[in-house]
This record gives sequence, structure tokens and C-alpha cells, in this order.
Amino acid sequence: MNLLDRLCPPAGPRPTLLNSLPKSGTHLLSKAMDLLPGIQRAPVHFGQTSAARFEQAASETATLVPIGIDWPHLVVLASLHEALKQVKPGHYVTGHIPFSEALAALLTRMEMKSLLMIRDPRDIVVSHARHVSKTTKHFLSDLYRPLSPAERITVSIRGVEPVGDDGPRLLDIAQRCRSVMPWMAQSFNYTTAFEKLVGPQGGGSRTSQRQELEAITNHIGLHLSAAEIEQAAAQVFGGTNTFDRGAIGSWRKEFSPAHRALFKELAGQSLIEWGYEQDLDW
Repeated sequence: MNLLDRLCPPAGPRPTLLNSLPKSGTHLLSKAMDLLPGIQRAPVHFGQTSAARFEQAASETATLVPIGIDWPHLVVLASLHEALKQVKPGHYVTGHIPFSEALAALLTRMEMKSLLMIRDPRDIVVSHARHVSKTTKHFLSDLYRPLSPAERITVSIRGVEPVGDDGPRLLDIAQRCRSVMPWMAQSFNYTTAFEKLVGPQGGGSRTSQRQELEAITNHIGLHLSAAEIEQAAAQVFGGTNTFDRGAIGSWRKEFSPAHRALFKELAGQSLIEWGYEQDLDW
């Protein structure tokens, strides 16, 4: 950014990174952004499925950062920088990106904004297990399809250790949660939640949904009227098969006592840190 831009910052919404754990509500947040006047999606995604694009031409001195939360891959920071430079004001990109000091410093220098989407991690694993089992192109599909629904949830909680150097892996749910937590403390980031944004059709409330949309738009520098916020809120939920039918609290019907015990052991503290529980008595 040149001196003139620093003295007279350009008006309008900042380029924004939408970051999330897979199955935490990425599509819900993207749809909310798409409904906002003056906001467009840039055709870039930073995650496990796109990592190869950013792995090229790594030198011994290149700075590497992880992208992909389920199965992180190290990529060249300079390649991410080139892609992020193409994101114009009023546009956003999506990603599943663990925290790294190097990427946080880059986003700060670029004066980008980020939105981190979280969700009750118990609902994440239920949605993840269902999604992987019915998505033939998913890198874990062959592992999940022969399993029972209960076994799939167990795997989505516990994770998958790779077989061989390049075999697919899945970090356990606690590792996935911990990998994004430092984003919450960054000044350029606003952390939103599936439960706040989903609205009454998904088991939330319209009031919370409106308040969250207003907080999001204020964070990225887009100032809308109450009528514009209401119009977007009325259309956020539904319209895509990626909106999980369980919405809020579906884990209660899906978790067995064994699932509860395993989750408490691995990620009970994450639930407390994210504000979904006060203790392990659930």
C-alpha cells in the first residue's frame, strides 16, 4: 500500500479470507457473504485439495506454511502471497488454514481481514463422518464407506494415522480445533459461529443471525442498513445440499456413550475453550 493509500485509505470492504474447519459451516458463511451487496467471491480456495498449486518451486530458503486442517500440507508462503494479491476490495476467498505466525504477519502487512467460522466440534465430527462417507472424491472415502455410521464418527473424532510417507491422514478433532485457535486473537480476524449465523431454520434465532451479520459486515468495512441485513438474513439458510440436515445439536442423537467418553478424553477442553461447555459433565 502506497503513502497516499495510507493517508487516505480506500473506501469499501477489505479483501477478506473466510477460514474454517471443514464441516463447521464454510458454505453457510460463504452464502451469507454472497448475499451482501457489493461482495463477490474470488475463485481461490486454500486447503488440502488445492495445496499442490502452492507447493511448487520451493527453495531451501523458502518460508513454508501449512494449509489444510484435516490433513495439513506445507506450501510456499510466497505462492500464497501471489494468490492473495489478486483478491480485490469487496472480494473474499475461502480456506481451511491452520494458524502460522508467517501467514498472520503477511495478512497484517496486506491489511486483509479474516473471518474464522467455528461450530460445536461434536457437530463437526458428525457432519464430517456423514460427508466423507457419501463423497466419493474425498481422500478418506474408501476408508469410511465400509464402516458403520457409529464407526465413522469414531474415526472423525480420533483421526487417521497415515500408512507410508504420503498416505492420507486425518488429525484428531482436538488437533484440528487447536490449529485454528490462535487466529481468534488476531486483530484482523473476527470469529463467528455456525450457531449464531444459521438462524431459526437451522435451530438458531433470527435476532442472533441479524446481529452476527451486522458484526461481520462492520468487521470487513461494509456498512449496511437494517433492511439490507434483514434481507440477507432471510435467505442465508438452505439452498444447497452441503447444509447438514442436523444443524445445531445433531450430535446428541448420534453420539453413543463411547463417543462421549472418547470426545471428552481428546477434545473436552476444546469445548470449554470455545464456549460450548463449562466442564466435562455433559
